[in-house]
Amino acid sequence: MTQPYILIGVVFLLATGLIAGAFYFRSLHKREVRKATRKAIKQHTALMNAASHELRTPLNNILGLMNALRNEVQSLSPNGQTSMRRLSCSTADLNRILLDVVEVFQLTEGSIILEPELFELKSLLEEVVTIRRKKYEEAGYDLAIACNAKHELWVKADPVRVRQCIMTLLDQAAHQTKQGNITVEFVSTGSGDKEPAKVEVLVKDTCRGMDQSRARTYFAPELFDINPFLHGRPSAMISMNLAYGIAKLHGGTITAKSQIGAGVTFCFSVKTPVLTAKSSEVLAMKARTSADAYSGAPQNNIELVPNKNLLKGINILLVDDNEINLLVLETVLRELNFDKSVLATGGRDALAKLPQHRIDLIFMDIQMPDLDGIATTKAIREMGGKYKDVPIIAVSAGSRIVNETLCQQAGMDGYIEKPIKEEILFAAVRAVADRLKNKSLRNAA
Repeated sequence: MTQPYILIGVVFLLATGLIAGAFYFRSLHKREVRKATRKAIKQHTALMNAASHELRTPLNNILGLMNALRNEVQSLSPNGQTSMRRLSCSTADLNRILLDVVEVFQLTEGSIILEPELFELKSLLEEVVTIRRKKYEEAGYDLAIACNAKHELWVKADPVRVRQCIMTLLDQAAHQTKQGNITVEFVSTGSGDKEPAKVEVLVKDTCRGMDQSRARTYFAPELFDINPFLHGRPSAMISMNLAYGIAKLHGGTITAKSQIGAGVTFCFSVKTPVLTAKSSEVLAMKARTSADAYSGAPQNNIELVPNKNLLKGINILLVDDNEINLLVLETVLRELNFDKSVLATGGRDALAKLPQHRIDLIFMDIQMPDLDGIATTKAIREMGGKYKDVPIIAVSAGSRIVNETLCQQAGMDGYIEKPIKEEILFAAVRAVADRLKNKSLRNAA
């Protein structure tokens, strides 16, 4: 009588073992597939980063040379001036699209790292609106764009990424409205002093609108072509979905609400600590901001007018393996009246020329074939003496997220992205101005 039960027990154990084994191997297969997928994404991201760098280098050259020629544009015919402006805009658009594509890959890979810091949201929104208003006027849009934020709101998030997302939403609203009104405002749910609160930034326009089912396609890449305001504009779709991914990184999202004849409202939300104006951290931040304003440090990059004597008495070393990049950078910096420039076509060339000249400020490319900018900077710092403190500003066409941290660790004092924007370059020089002023006084003595 016991034999049938034993047989049943053996069959049961065998069946259980087979099922468990099947689940184990299935789970193992899934892990291997996920591992292979992550590896493929990393490889594709690395390829995109390399391709972006190689494409942005000539773009930087074109933009830089066009900026250098801007004072001569007045001698061109009206048609020639128009063509020059269009060429400049097209090149800038191409550079922006390249950046967005690379960052979409980085977002997929998970290599975009947020850098939260305390900032005042109302001021940031007003700055973005001011910048974009001028851009839309130049594009011929008949828009009344306003920031309706009524009070200060201090939050802890990544201000660079928040600004990027708001600009993307504003650009989309402007494109689909062209004539009408756009407003920007925010609402906060909860105090958030200790626990993150939900902060929403609303971008509202007065375009012709659409039904809600189509409004959802703003953030569905596979359906973007059925959205009347994204149709035929894949670059806009990339930017919108990049902003959506960045909002997710902040613990929030982006939604679009619309109905026919009632415009579109974009809602960008983040989860962030919200501090009161009287908190010790905010008071300390305001004190630092007041000190910066008193010392003449730039508060933003909207309309930075360079001090023409900022580099008076200063010798500079420019390091880049691309000779046109050196020409572009030297041309822009001439506006600041440096005394002497020394050009080095690589890291080893820079290390050889550095002891031969009195150098007060160095601009360093990052990706160079013989000795990269990181290794060159470390070698300069290891030389000790006066080279231990000489200001070094990185100039790179690579990924800012990756490079900026490496540059700081190597001992650099600033970071500028290519293509070079004059206001960003001047702000970086201003950031080390006190050290340069002391050197200038010592040199004069």
